[in-house]
Amino acid sequence: MVECFSIDDSYKAAKAIRLKKYILVCCEQGMVTMDIDGKHYEIPENHLITITSGQYQRIAACTGKAVVLSFTFDYFCKDDQDIELIFYNGLFCHFDENEVLDIGRQSEIPQLLHQIQEELQL
Repeated sequence: MVECFSIDDSYKAAKAIRLKKYILVCCEQGMVTMDIDGKHYEIPENHLITITSGQYQRIAACTGKAVVLSFTFDYFCKDDQDIELIFYNGLFCHFDENEVLDIGRQSEIPQLLHQIQEELQL
C-alpha cells in the first residue's frame, strides 16, 4: 500500500510504466529527470513533483539523491476530507499539468520522507 525508497547516482533508468499509485519524488541533491505522460521534467535540488495514479511515468536519471514515496488510493483516502485534499486542492489531480514545486532549502519534507522510510523498514 505504501513504499518509500531512496535513489542516487547508481540508479538505473526504469522502463516507463503506468502505476495505480500516487507518487511523490523529492530531490535532495543534484537533479532527477523524469518522463511523465510524454513530457520531460527536471527536478532540481530542493524541489519535488507529484504524479497521479495512472499517469505513464519513469525516472530517467538521478544525478544526486532523491526520495520516492508511493501509495495507493486506499492507503491515503479514508474519508471525504482526504479525497478533498488529494483531488480538489490539486495535490495530485493534475493530468498533463504536473508541476515541479520548490520546497525551499529549510524544508522538513526530505527529513519526514526519510522518517517514513525508516518506519516502513521496522
